[in-house]
Amino acid sequence: MRKFIYPFAMMAGLIIASSCTENEGVRMRELRTRSISTAASASDNTGNPDATPDANRPSPDTRMAYEDNNEAGMALSWQPTDAFKGFYTTPHVQEVVGQETSALFTYSEASATGDNAHAQFTGNVAEDVDANTSFNLFYPAARSTGNTWQEAQASLTGQVQNGNNSTAHLSTYDYMRATGITGIESSLVPFEHLLAIMRFDLTLEGYDPKADGEPCLFLLHYEGEKPFYETLSASTAAGIADSRTRNLSVGLENIEIPSQATETLPANGLRVYFMMVPTTLPAGELTATVVCRNGTRYVKTQTLSSEVTYEAGKRYRAMNFSLSKSGEEIIEYDDPHAVTPMEYNGSGTEADPYIIESIENLQQLIQYVNRDDYAGKYFRLTKDILINSDKWSPIGGHNNETGVDGKFFYFKGHLDGDGHIVKGVMKCQSFTAAFIGAASEGSVKDLHILADVENNSRSTAQAAHTAGLIAYISGTVPYSISNCSYNGRITSAGGGNHVAGLMGSTYAPLTMNGCINRGSVSATDNAASSSTQTYVGGIIGYAQSNVTISQCSNYGTFRIKDAVSSGSGGIIGYSSSSTNLDCRYCDNYADIHRGSGCTYVGGICGQVSGSASLHSCNNHAVLSVNADKETTVRGSIAGKATSQASIKDCCIDARGNTLPLIGEGQTISSCNENHGNSTSL
Repeated sequence: MRKFIYPFAMMAGLIIASSCTENEGVRMRELRTRSISTAASASDNTGNPDATPDANRPSPDTRMAYEDNNEAGMALSWQPTDAFKGFYTTPHVQEVVGQETSALFTYSEASATGDNAHAQFTGNVAEDVDANTSFNLFYPAARSTGNTWQEAQASLTGQVQNGNNSTAHLSTYDYMRATGITGIESSLVPFEHLLAIMRFDLTLEGYDPKADGEPCLFLLHYEGEKPFYETLSASTAAGIADSRTRNLSVGLENIEIPSQATETLPANGLRVYFMMVPTTLPAGELTATVVCRNGTRYVKTQTLSSEVTYEAGKRYRAMNFSLSKSGEEIIEYDDPHAVTPMEYNGSGTEADPYIIESIENLQQLIQYVNRDDYAGKYFRLTKDILINSDKWSPIGGHNNETGVDGKFFYFKGHLDGDGHIVKGVMKCQSFTAAFIGAASEGSVKDLHILADVENNSRSTAQAAHTAGLIAYISGTVPYSISNCSYNGRITSAGGGNHVAGLMGSTYAPLTMNGCINRGSVSATDNAASSSTQTYVGGIIGYAQSNVTISQCSNYGTFRIKDAVSSGSGGIIGYSSSSTNLDCRYCDNYADIHRGSGCTYVGGICGQVSGSASLHSCNNHAVLSVNADKETTVRGSIAGKATSQASIKDCCIDARGNTLPLIGEGQTISSCNENHGNSTSL
């Protein structure tokens, strides 16, 4: 086998995973490294035959530039932006770093044979790496978490398809691994695929673009068990048991439904692609749903007469699915005074949750969360909710409109939206305005808000909190939000200081994963408030406690008016000095518009005042100056960041964007095309 060594190849920074504790102190020695190059292939070269039904594993079947050749399978190839992470140990590593470390291998050269299934990758490794050193490799590098191979995991949540019949998004989630690789410089490294590719060919019967709006969400729901996995383990190449769900969701952006048949799509046709952890679906009912921006559902339920198994490395097609407008009963909430609360079915445990299936059940939760916070109880929504009330009372919140006196009532339970949506209009005059006003010690997952939120509070308190999902989170117990989305218009006036698509402000440790904002966010008339600090974010407005946020995306624009000082960011508006922010694999696609009094604007974070790690976050927007030429500090990743912030592998990919990564702080350059730039402020 040919040996590839390029001593002058592009070098990527070594990622060092230290095993030191605070008590052990900081090691003063550095890991001495050298550059190596290796040839990688994602094809198993076994000539694996087609599976049934329609699962093709062509050779090569690598990654990124996907081209669907129907019966011939997917034609794929390595791309210059690809990178994988290698976990390994040597005596030198053990002496300086600890038991194990990792190296980043970035694309350096195409295959000399012209076979796009093969490519050269270059990385820095410990100087004593030799032909006997064993490597475990994971692709793509940007999506793997953990400092060791056993800790390495990757999430499937947050998938978004941009455009009808588009496969570009698959590259981000095409998880592969190679284990026990020795002779890494002289051998062709064989990667194996860990996921299956799913393709659904759908027809939306009677689709009306004006009445329905653009499709924004695809849902795949299995009635019964939880066969789908949200998280993958690199070391076992299997889904993690406690991450299972009954729903898979894919966000849809810029979807044009053809009214007339095209070469690839029928009239009213939609082709959706996504990645899935290998699984077995038992005999039962599988429902495919397309949700449009106006809340219309198109639904098709398929009965599986026997179990179906999906295998890694194969592409499966669901052909000719005709979806009809749903006539499913919804929970219509309009006049709360006319509703008598009703107890739920279920016992409130995780295995047997309280079921919210009627307006009376919803009223029970709203009314009695103020008396019994349902701490530790589990809830599941089984129907969509339509809110059309002149004065919406959120689940939990503050019993005083201004927030000056009185107390908070917290929802301390766990809510599983089960893929359902909340639509309509939530009109509030509240210190905490959202679907859930105030929460603590719990979690929300798989819930999608397609409702406008109007908050016209006249708060004189420190801040009013407004969002689509949760307005305010407090406490010391970590809170979790996963696989949720917002789409609508948020308008917060008269003191709306902490405003965002998903979560207004958090004063509790928070983990968010796979969430999407598509809505527009407006905070106006804030100068009259006793606190003029206004912070707006696509996902989070304001963070006062530790936050871990990953695989979240913003597509919505912001407007701030009449604020003396403010900040806005595609993912988070403001991270305080007491916050440790860990933001990974997040993307902003919106040209965020500012307004009177806006101080800091960033594609990912408006202002970072404390410790932060921004890792593998991308800004895809130009962040242009607004019409009134407002003087604003703009940074493609963050408007302002302190010396405690670390920026790694973050990228600007919008043409015409000449902004630095950080607007105010140490000037740093944009990363290279291989996402290998590593810079700390």
